[in-house]
Amino acid sequence: MKNDLLRGIRLDIFRQIHDGKKRFNALKNSLNIEGNELSYHLKILLSNGLIERKSGKGNCEIEYSLSEKGKEIYPYLSILASEQKPLLVITSVAVIKGKMLLLHKKPREPEKGKLIFFGGKADAGLKLEESAKKQVKEQSGLNIYSLKLRCINEFVQYDKNNTIKHNWVVYFYTALAKGKPKKGVIAKDIKEVSSLDLYGDNIFFLKKMLKTKYVRVARTDIHSGKLKVKLF
Repeated sequence: MKNDLLRGIRLDIFRQIHDGKKRFNALKNSLNIEGNELSYHLKILLSNGLIERKSGKGNCEIEYSLSEKGKEIYPYLSILASEQKPLLVITSVAVIKGKMLLLHKKPREPEKGKLIFFGGKADAGLKLEESAKKQVKEQSGLNIYSLKLRCINEFVQYDKNNTIKHNWVVYFYTALAKGKPKKGVIAKDIKEVSSLDLYGDNIFFLKKMLKTKYVRVARTDIHSGKLKVKLF
């Protein structure tokens, strides 16, 4: 969806229709716009599948309501219609094959190139476990099993002005793997990984929660490159 689809007049129309079924004339009067302008914006919303219409006697009697797609999108409206940064849900999987921990290099910023677990932003259309398995498969070529949630961590990174730059909720898992990893996967002896320069709090997870029997809750704060993890 284009970022400018739900802005200005179209955003106002979308919000009004969300409040209940609206007729053409009611929208025209409440928005105080010309009929041809309203028709233009309604056509765009209809063509993108965000609203539906029910025919009536003439153009003025047509009723408009949100489509199923529109209803799904509405809760995210403040993010779509502004520069607001969403709180991201991330999956992070420590994949173990035999006595080796499998890692890869972080493909993008922040700290591109550092070793990191497999995972990333969770897919909204999947359960977290399904999203984690899908991401590991895409990034490593491996199928995983015995997926276990070990820790839920709020990851907060600050800029030099002490303003939050990144704010994620990370679901840390462990999993076993089978099959042959694809090119780019890096295997390290699990007994030696504590000396690795891993991204963020991955190293803390390896040291403290790799075999925890209960799901732990934590928060990671990073100020000027200094990492502090608090367990709750």
